[in-house]
Amino acid sequence: MGVKNFMLWAFLCTTTVNAVRFDITNREGGPVWVGIQGNPGHEHLRNGGFVLNQGQTTSVNAPDNWAGRFWPRTWCDPNSKHCMTGDCGNRVECAGAGGVPPATLLEIKLKGDAGLDYYDISLVDGFNIRAFIEPVGGRGDGGRYNCKRAGCLADVNSQCPNDLRINHQGQTIACQSACNRFNNDHYCCRGQYNSPSACDSRRWPVNYPGYSKGKCPAAYSYAQRRFIHKAGQAAAWGPGSRRGPYFGHKENINMKMKQKSINKWPLKKGPLSLTSMPFIVYEAASKCLIFSSEYFQFHFDGIEIEAATLVDDATYKEDFSRTRKRKVFFDETKENEVHLSGKEKFKVEAHYVIYDSIIQDLERQIKSYQTVNERFKCFLAISMT
Repeated sequence: MGVKNFMLWAFLCTTTVNAVRFDITNREGGPVWVGIQGNPGHEHLRNGGFVLNQGQTTSVNAPDNWAGRFWPRTWCDPNSKHCMTGDCGNRVECAGAGGVPPATLLEIKLKGDAGLDYYDISLVDGFNIRAFIEPVGGRGDGGRYNCKRAGCLADVNSQCPNDLRINHQGQTIACQSACNRFNNDHYCCRGQYNSPSACDSRRWPVNYPGYSKGKCPAAYSYAQRRFIHKAGQAAAWGPGSRRGPYFGHKENINMKMKQKSINKWPLKKGPLSLTSMPFIVYEAASKCLIFSSEYFQFHFDGIEIEAATLVDDATYKEDFSRTRKRKVFFDETKENEVHLSGKEKFKVEAHYVIYDSIIQDLERQIKSYQTVNERFKCFLAISMT
């Protein structure tokens, strides 16, 4: 049985004495075959894998110093045991075998250097479905990547360069890395290119990592571009009592809005400067797209935000300056409509998401509201507080 392109794989971790428990939930899209591989000297948890059906939660226990990787396997045939992405040898339990690229990797190293827990999302082996990681109770030093979310939340498959696509049954099910696709020293950072200075993707014939990095800034995309997120000794995986790394979309959500006067927003026609305030911009091909519900689910759940909506003439479609909190949710049963407080309805159309941490990318792409409105009917700008 196949799996949809967008899946929700929730990942929660709790720490007990000398042990860590990973709670993995498949929240949408059909079955996912979970792959697990321990680093040398570390066990392969659950003998390396298991089937996780839609809506199912499975707990995986690990020593508190465990190191290894998880990855989702998709489009798996229950008869042949072969998976179109992330396959580990036509079997459910990988038993020490790694996954065949492309596949999104979640890498973990507990009690690493200085007793810290390290984690990252890797696209070095390509991408198949979205991944998201966040530590619990970490005590970072305030650095940009310490105890912060790491993930690849964009729909990479639908926007993958044509020469990197893996297609199946009329759709793109994975996006290869340049190294796996072309297997040369330049793209694989081998030989004379085996150093950060020599293997700079900006000097490649085609800057493929620049593409994926623009879509997924909190993941690393090629061998010499790696960065690591650090969590404190008490850190675990997953955002508190809620859900952790995600694969997917269309999830009921609760969104808290911290209300302020709309006039305080830097929302006006003319050149748009985003250096002073991080933004998330949702753009719609037609009609006003209020939000992409999956992104709110795992990026904004429990976080207070301010929001405002612009339409064609740069007037406000919806005034969020009122003081009461709103419950916002995505209802799949009513023709994919977004409901605000059970009153206003806006048809959801095809969309493209730009993430808040790519300020430079936003500045390049959004020169003015006029430019945006020529390409899209409207967009929603959200400022994190």
